[in-house]
Amino acid sequence: AWTERLADWLEEWQRADVAAMIRRILESEEVKGADRLLRYRDGARRLTNLKHLAELLQEAETRERYSPTGLAAWFTRQRANAGDRDELALLRLDSDEQLVKIVTMHAAKGLEFPIVFCPFLWDANMRRDPDWANYHASEAGHREILHLDPTDAESHIDWQEGFSDETRLLYVALTRARERCVVTWTKIRSTENAPLAWLLYGRESASEEMDAAAVVKVVRATKGLSPKQWRAGLDDLTARCSAEIGIVDMDLGYESPPVEHTSTGPSELAVRHLGRELARVRQMSSYSALAHGAGVAESPDDHETVEQPDRDEAEPTEEEEATTVGESVRNALTFPAGRRVGNCLHRIFERLDRGEEESVEDACREGLTLYRVDAQWVDVARSMVANTRATLLAASDGPGFGKGFRLRDLERAVPEMEFHLPLEGLDRRRLGKTLAGHGYDNPFAGSRSNIEGYLRGFIDLVAGHDGVWYVLDYKSNWLGNRLDDYRPAGISKAMRDHRYPLQYLLYLVALNRYLDGRLPGYDYDRHIGGAFYLFLRGIDPAAGMDRGVYFDRPSRACIDALDACFRGAE
Repeated sequence: AWTERLADWLEEWQRADVAAMIRRILESEEVKGADRLLRYRDGARRLTNLKHLAELLQEAETRERYSPTGLAAWFTRQRANAGDRDELALLRLDSDEQLVKIVTMHAAKGLEFPIVFCPFLWDANMRRDPDWANYHASEAGHREILHLDPTDAESHIDWQEGFSDETRLLYVALTRARERCVVTWTKIRSTENAPLAWLLYGRESASEEMDAAAVVKVVRATKGLSPKQWRAGLDDLTARCSAEIGIVDMDLGYESPPVEHTSTGPSELAVRHLGRELARVRQMSSYSALAHGAGVAESPDDHETVEQPDRDEAEPTEEEEATTVGESVRNALTFPAGRRVGNCLHRIFERLDRGEEESVEDACREGLTLYRVDAQWVDVARSMVANTRATLLAASDGPGFGKGFRLRDLERAVPEMEFHLPLEGLDRRRLGKTLAGHGYDNPFAGSRSNIEGYLRGFIDLVAGHDGVWYVLDYKSNWLGNRLDDYRPAGISKAMRDHRYPLQYLLYLVALNRYLDGRLPGYDYDRHIGGAFYLFLRGIDPAAGMDRGVYFDRPSRACIDALDACFRGAE
């Protein structure tokens, strides 16, 4: 049973984040972590410390994009290297007792404060969708039911479950104060759905056996109260209770202007004409969107694609399927193809580049298992990864000339570096002409629309060696069933077909801006080595740069011209 629970918690971590997993453990019925901590004399402090630790872990996980294994290694290093700077977090926790805390009602469970302000208990925009109902059937052992054509009774039960949850949260909010609780209350649209309205105006109907229909009836009756009746309910509350409850009218500092009705008869309707130019909408774009001619995300699905790191081909073609399914010989050329396999290989390299895993075989086994690739391919994957990391990458020109390096011996490695390039009215026609002017293909012929916003991307690896910086990209593309297909002619064709030069040019513009603002004495001609594209199926240390490796170093003039396009500068 505990093995299953651990698996569930790990799944929660991978699905959401480490903080969500810790919250689930604290609130689980099996562990009752929060209840156990609160039994101690300083239980509230312990619980707060643990929640703050969860926040620190989540910050590190988000900032460094750690996997669970990587985050555990980071936490171990933090504990081992704890110093004065690390003590600041603990000192801040100890001083938090005197600070104003803004917390949700969920987060306030188990905590107490001298004074509590509840400014939004009147806000109750609860879902009321007549087309479906989601509730737990008491007659079926509280089994969860999703009904797509509910009756009125089932809709009421659905609504009551949500209302009951909100009522329990209301109890939490009102019982956190040791000395004073201040509640803001008013009558606006949907306030009748707030649990506090039910407590104030429906208490005569309240009972343990009160069903969903009765709750809905109270809500409807509350909605029809006049302002005088609404205020009378508050006055009645103070009369029923001790003098410790007081009602104070708030002075908002202004009065709503009176509504003037100048005409009682129907007026003729007319279409209004827009007399101004609409502001340009700032958009999020990416290399993938630009390469496919879209330029911007036009739908929620497109937007999701823009948000993700760029990967290899979406699905294997029929020709690729014929070479990768049912092969009796297993090697890099018959290794499965497609997006899932590409993601698998990228994860393996990312873990190795981050130092999360020292063993190539262990990283391959973990990656193949995670992405559901048959374990029979582990030896092939290990060979591909080991060959790539052992191949000498030698720049043919630029500051990296004569300074070859291997991935396994890198001095500095920044995997999956994310960037956001501001786009100040990017003219795609100008961008295309700039590319063509520096010897690259123009994919934007005929494009007219401009892009205002940001260009987002993820660089597989930014590598630093001997004072020179490079961008690297791992490609699992299948180029053919012969090793010669991965010679310079074959990979140059693949680079053009997939418009990869546009990709690494964007990466180098981003890296150029990044280093210019952070590296003292930065100069493109001295610090940027270029771009390596590694076609994993064809790489062999013995072949070196002659197979599976593409290199290019754009001129400074090219990068400056592209940067000017993004800035909208002439």
